[in-house]
Amino acid sequence: STVVLLATREFMRGGHASALVSLPRFHHQYLPDRVEFEPAAWSEVRAQALEQRGHEVVRAERTWGDMQAVIWDRAQGRVEAASDPRGGGLAEVR
Repeated sequence: STVVLLATREFMRGGHASALVSLPRFHHQYLPDRVEFEPAAWSEVRAQALEQRGHEVVRAERTWGDMQAVIWDRAQGRVEAASDPRGGGLAEVR
């Protein structure tokens, strides 16, 4: 769900595929009830603010990236693809 939300937000702002697959990630689900985030996702101040509000915050020691994306913008007549630089993969438009 985080990936979908981030991708939608970035796309609606006119972002490019390479920008959205490179965004730092965070994750929360009901059980276990905790928020996990990559090192670059949030500042320590934000993490502490969540903890002060009673959230369990887990600081991941590594990145989780391995996302591929294709954007087909029919209105602009453009197709672009990108591969997350943190994972394996390749994306190209021919």
